[in-house]
Amino acid sequence: MATLCPHFRDLEARVGSLTAKFVSDQIVGEAADPAGFAPDIDRLAAFRLLAHAEVEEFLEAKAKEGLVALNASLLAPGATLRSVMAVFPLACAVELPFSVAWPFDATAFRDHAGRVLRVSEDAIAKNNGVKGGSFFLLSLMSGKLPDEVDQSLGSSLTSYGKSRGDVAHRSVTRVRTLQAPSAEAKAVSDLISALGTYFDVRSA
Repeated sequence: MATLCPHFRDLEARVGSLTAKFVSDQIVGEAADPAGFAPDIDRLAAFRLLAHAEVEEFLEAKAKEGLVALNASLLAPGATLRSVMAVFPLACAVELPFSVAWPFDATAFRDHAGRVLRVSEDAIAKNNGVKGGSFFLLSLMSGKLPDEVDQSLGSSLTSYGKSRGDVAHRSVTRVRTLQAPSAEAKAVSDLISALGTYFDVRSA
């Protein structure tokens, strides 16, 4: 059953506000006169940029939350390697893989795990986007194992990240990827729904 998530609540509320501000009235106009409607492309571009930022903020918040939970597990009395398995793929992803030796040195393991978490936190601070590689790394930080990362969602986020780049790095008058207001709103709504399913979270 989906769990209540304040980060997801904030994402839904913020995107709802952006939709009302930049897109809702245009959707009404589009529906009233599909053939003659002329969208406000500046507002559509602003909506895409700001919605992308909210999705990115959500993914980073989930990653930070996951790192806090992993750190708590590592420090818990009686913690075992099996209980903190998520640290191993994360260590590989941030290029700090564990070495395995016998006899097992629990102190050295915790020290290395601490370095992995610090490098991961730094990676979040430097993150810029929601494309595939970024989504994969943030998912691992959130507690997902590599085979649990949704490749379809990753592809959708990559496409949306590229479309965000279209309006971020050139004049809006030259952008060709802007869609009808209803399509722009649906693209974001579909992403949010997919993220809720992926993380098994709800807003209320």
